[in-house]
Amino acid sequence: MNFSSSSMNINKIETKMDFLFNNEKYDLAIKDAYNILSMEPTNKNALYVCCYIHYIKDELDKANHFAQEFLKLNQEADYIHSLYAQILKRKNDYHKALTHMNRALELDPNNESNYYNMALMFIGKGHTDVYKAIDYLEKCLRIDPNYQKAYSLLAYLYIEMNDIHKGNRFITKALNLNPLSSYSNRINAYYYLKVGDLDEAKESILKSLRLNPNDEHSQICLKEIDEVMKNPVPYYRQIKDFLDDNLRSDPNDSLSIEYMYKINQKLEDLNSLTNPIDMIVDKFRDIFNI
Repeated sequence: MNFSSSSMNINKIETKMDFLFNNEKYDLAIKDAYNILSMEPTNKNALYVCCYIHYIKDELDKANHFAQEFLKLNQEADYIHSLYAQILKRKNDYHKALTHMNRALELDPNNESNYYNMALMFIGKGHTDVYKAIDYLEKCLRIDPNYQKAYSLLAYLYIEMNDIHKGNRFITKALNLNPLSSYSNRINAYYYLKVGDLDEAKESILKSLRLNPNDEHSQICLKEIDEVMKNPVPYYRQIKDFLDDNLRSDPNDSLSIEYMYKINQKLEDLNSLTNPIDMIVDKFRDIFNI
């Protein structure tokens, strides 16, 4: 009777944990996971949740611990190899990470998330290969055309490559699939920063923080946006140069034309309200490295 009651309680907590985890309510989900493990230390679902959340919080030693505990119970679960690979990569053990990522694909070559995680292996310091990353993301989307995180990551990569059309297309797709993704709203803010729309960038980053108040990346981004908004002229001039380059390559680029019009209007308005532009540029030259 006690065992049955305990099992029912664990199942109830596990259902709630899964809901919170799937909706990116990580601080609440991990509390439930620890609660489950206090009653059932070999609960693989709770071990995985703890591993993943500590990983995204950059608490790598804790994440590594839970990955190892999971692997003691099951060496044949592709998803733990996939996550462990990301932990090892972040700990700068790239070759071991790639071994586990390849093992994940061997165990389940039809799991779209394995291709997404393999794409992550080619993004980052010392191991960047954007085209390989894009190739794996495209494989991911061939298996699941609605894999939302793949669209967000594609958007980020194309924004980095200064392709604002594909960046716009992919982040729009990601947000259509899940408008409540904190990560996608952060990438959306990055897109707007790339094209010079500070107001939309701030709105997107605030939405990201409403969805995940503890996201350090979004917190830092918000501070940077607020700082730029105090004296935005150097930023707008930098974006204007970027858009000028786009228009020299394609004078009919509709997005560049649209944002160039907005930038010119902003600069005209600011020029009538502030000190001469050159004085402001000098003041913030170090910040913007121009």
